[in-house]
Amino acid sequence: MPGAAQPDVEDHIAAECEFMSALALKEAYALAESDDEGAAITRAAQSRFVGDHLGRWSGTFADALREASPLPYYGALADLLGAWVTAEIERLGAAPSVVLGCSGYDPIQEADAFSCPMAEPEPAPEGGREET
Repeated sequence: MPGAAQPDVEDHIAAECEFMSALALKEAYALAESDDEGAAITRAAQSRFVGDHLGRWSGTFADALREASPLPYYGALADLLGAWVTAEIERLGAAPSVVLGCSGYDPIQEADAFSCPMAEPEPAPEGGREET
């Protein structure tokens, strides 16, 4: 789901995994400090995040990744992602509403996928007219 500050930017698997990592570290610290309340708060945050974000689309993403490449590396990553998120859903008691099918922008399908959207337009040639 795009953020309010940048509505055209989709969620990214790396950012969502990084956020889960930060929450897991906070929970581990709370447990090490015998802070039961802090551990419960971070566990609840993980459950909400998996239920509202990561758990909704990561399985579909993993399936698409597995199908998109014949390289075994990506298939292994997809399997690992799927198994980890499934384990987190069960551990946290989350109940995500799973998104099925491909949804979102695919830059590879665009004709100018590798051009920078922030780049300055090329100046017109001498004489002020574009060549055809």
